[in-house]
Amino acid sequence: MAGQSARMSDVRPRSRRYLLAVAGWLLTVTACAAAVGILFATRDTPVPTSWGFRGASDTFGFTCGTVGAIVALRRPGNLNGWLFCAIGLFFAAEALINEYVIAGVLVVAGGLPLTNQLAWTLTWLWVPSLGIALIFLPLLFPSGHLLSARWRAAAILGIIAIGLFAAAVAFLPGPIQQATFLQNPLAAPIDLQTYSALIVGPTSAPLGIAIALALGSLVLRFRRATDDARRQIKWFALATFVAGLSFALDLTVRVVGGAGTASKITEILMIVALLGLPTSAGMAILRYRLYDIDRIISRTISYGAVTALLVAAYAGAVLVLQGPLRSVTGGETIPVAISTLVVAALFQPLRRRVQGIVDRRFDRARFDAERTTAAFADRLRDQVDLPMLAAELDATVRQAIAPSRVGLWLRGADR
Repeated sequence: MAGQSARMSDVRPRSRRYLLAVAGWLLTVTACAAAVGILFATRDTPVPTSWGFRGASDTFGFTCGTVGAIVALRRPGNLNGWLFCAIGLFFAAEALINEYVIAGVLVVAGGLPLTNQLAWTLTWLWVPSLGIALIFLPLLFPSGHLLSARWRAAAILGIIAIGLFAAAVAFLPGPIQQATFLQNPLAAPIDLQTYSALIVGPTSAPLGIAIALALGSLVLRFRRATDDARRQIKWFALATFVAGLSFALDLTVRVVGGAGTASKITEILMIVALLGLPTSAGMAILRYRLYDIDRIISRTISYGAVTALLVAAYAGAVLVLQGPLRSVTGGETIPVAISTLVVAALFQPLRRRVQGIVDRRFDRARFDAERTTAAFADRLRDQVDLPMLAAELDATVRQAIAPSRVGLWLRGADR
């Protein structure tokens, strides 16, 4: 009876966690679906957007909520899954409120009830999502536990910093960032510059410190981790690296060309890259394709480097050929065509060269294994002694993949 009651008491928390994860996901998906429905119904209404596109919050909400629910169901003891559930719920609420405010102010004649009050929540509702993603995910990833009890102070600082910064931006004077057609109904009675200097600046300092501590915790965890945990962290680091590259590209386009079609494209690319953060984190926690991370990192870096080099070569070729050929052709078609052919011809040899360099640094195990196998194949052509061949094969396999056991079976001559 005692053993049966212990099993029953263990089942109840599991069923509660299961129901909580499913209910949270259904709530997130319902809010995202309602927001998309309003967006579709008001799609012809011109809405000023400050960044990205309408529906970006829905995308983040659905992705984070789904990844969080999957992780929470399969690893209920890992807090990272529940953090992603919370992030998805915040994004879904922000998306629904934003679309409701758009409909209430720009579409429905006479407005909708509680429009101003709900619009005010948009001033601070994004802060918890940002804080959880930048502070608590690095603090707890990938195990779902703090690195040690001493890091509780960093977690407490994170909670306080998120609350202070959310309170500060809640009364920011001026238009609401997510709904620029409305002024903040609870704005402080001072100008924006003074409020930013006196309130927003000081409250952002604890947030920055908490983020720095969280990233430091992740670096320290990586240095102390086992091989599997290091691969899990590499998945998260890879997604962060890609998101950082997309941010740098977006910033470069804005500085060079200003706001326009190109900057809108880079914003969309950045949103897609940011969606890789919950996806990669979920794969790492669930250990899905965990051992492919070194190869994926090497391919990401090599193709990124090849793309940058080819873009530079293309731009340089167009600039070099444009002057001499314009006087002959009277146009820019031939320089562009020649530059395109040069880039196409350079792609494969450049990719092989860059891939070899990157593999030596980021995928060394595979690189050494391929080199060992190639050397064995060269020796195999001249080897005729069967015992020596078996010894060579045994040594090559042990050096290339380091198995725990090696066995060699040779088919008899009568078969």
